Amino acid sequence: MKRTPSRWFGVLLVVIVSACIEPYQPPVSDKDLDIMVIDGFLDMTAQSAGVELALASPLASRAATVKIDDALVEVLDDKGQRYRLKSAAGGKYFSDMPLNTDTHYSLFIRRADGREYASDQITLRKTPQIDSITWKFDGHNILFYVYCHDESNAAKYFRWDFNETYEFSASFESRWKMVSGQPVIRDRSEYVDICYRTDTATVINIGTTKQLSGSVVFGLDLYTLPGESVKVSRRYSMDLRQSVISPAEYSYWKEVKKQNEIVGGLFDPQPSQIFGNVRRVDARETVIGYFSGGEVARKRVLFDFYSLSSEILDIRRSHPCNEANVVDFTLAELRFMPPNYLLIDAIRHPITNAVEGYATAPDSCVDCRTRKGTTTPPDYWPKDRL
Repeated sequence: MKRTPSRWFGVLLVVIVSACIEPYQPPVSDKDLDIMVIDGFLDMTAQSAGVELALASPLASRAATVKIDDALVEVLDDKGQRYRLKSAAGGKYFSDMPLNTDTHYSLFIRRADGREYASDQITLRKTPQIDSITWKFDGHNILFYVYCHDESNAAKYFRWDFNETYEFSASFESRWKMVSGQPVIRDRSEYVDICYRTDTATVINIGTTKQLSGSVVFGLDLYTLPGESVKVSRRYSMDLRQSVISPAEYSYWKEVKKQNEIVGGLFDPQPSQIFGNVRRVDARETVIGYFSGGEVARKRVLFDFYSLSSEILDIRRSHPCNEANVVDFTLAELRFMPPNYLLIDAIRHPITNAVEGYATAPDSCVDCRTRKGTTTPPDYWPKDRL
């Protein structure tokens, strides 16, 4: 599976480093209206290259980040080979290519206006497997920890990032639907109250074992998931990726953390610029981001809400809707139902059981897809319905 580099983008780019969860706003001033943002990674495990390009907006701006889709993007090796990456939507570029630890690689980019960018040469590093991911409940949050070790004792600097997939529900279950103006019972496969959503976490963690006698990461704080989060309401999965990084890349992320600690309120002094290993060729220009690569170790954990402690079960999680959002329509009134409303269930006579009307609610209360979910579960998801 290709690894998608998508950590640096957005008007307010958020980076979280080390074992603590700390938001970071990259040092982009209002005067910097055209700052190149580059995120590139050579995945030696998948034998593929991925690069993402964008232009950063100033911190005070609410304009969307501009993705760059028309650049020439190449990976060069020290044997004279050039591999051109194919452009995909959203400023992403991909290509399969042979990768190994004996070769040096660099990134080259030429924008449509002729501006060129190049990275330092990098080598690819082997990465040990993730031993385990554990979690515990501290009374308020779910805390995740990572464990790994390198028997060769060669790995000293690590970085982790992850995708999280969670199952969540709408406030109401819709058992009926409108077809050609008439209420029809939904087939079970047409229910829209249970959804699945995958997000790329903006948290990035780094760690080092340099000061230890062995390369052992033992219970590094990875992520804090609030107990009241909708992500914990049914089932949750973390797909963790681990990479061994160079001392230079570790120092880069460490500096990001240092600058993050300087940032205060709106009127506090802003941090200095932080530069990665990609630069403009033959010109001075601010460039944000890093080009790196190596093996990627992965491990997935999945748990369901009902398997956790009673303390977590007792945490109140608010739904976006309640009974105040439900509107009843008689059969005669049904034709006046607003177009953004969906049927919930039939209203029946208490004695005859005849249908007298329908309970309805806005689609945002009934259809979980309005909250960026999909009703199709991932292949690895449990088949039973909670």
